[in-house]
Amino acid sequence: MGKYISPNSVEGIIFSPPYANCFDYTEIYKLELWFGKFVSEYSELKKLRKNSLHSHLNGDLSRKVQSKSATLAELLTRLKEKELWDKKIPKMLQLYYDDMFQVVEECYKALDEKGFCCIVVGNSAYGGIVFAADLILAEYAHQIGFTVDKIEVDRYIITSSQQYEITKETGKYLRESVVCLIKNK
Repeated sequence: MGKYISPNSVEGIIFSPPYANCFDYTEIYKLELWFGKFVSEYSELKKLRKNSLHSHLNGDLSRKVQSKSATLAELLTRLKEKELWDKKIPKMLQLYYDDMFQVVEECYKALDEKGFCCIVVGNSAYGGIVFAADLILAEYAHQIGFTVDKIEVDRYIITSSQQYEITKETGKYLRESVVCLIKNK
């Protein structure tokens, strides 16, 4: 587990991780990181960026991973056929979901016998392919032993301006959802 949280010791976890949207939150919140004394020099900011959740293209994209999701593997295969604004996007997505699978695993370990976990996530689209984070994470959570209580869609959003023309005719709008999981239901 970790040095801060004992296994089977938490009743509930609610969080919203960065979305797989290529936003570098270490850049967006750079001022807050400095004022909050989370970083005090650029080398620390660079290290934080490199080690953050792989939701953006500025991190270390060199790690090798094996797919833990058939759905994700199929989407990544389809993405290889698309022309993207950055060729590192498929690797970023692969690492993002690997990171998130690790987070879900750690949540499972931390939760007590009947604990719950709610994850607020947003879907993303690249090359006209929608990556349904809510469904992918729910699928993996179920795989490791969670019961997927529900996926509550909280709002629908249109894709980014770069993706809008590609996705508007198929009706593939993005959504933000809460993935509600229960351990040992």
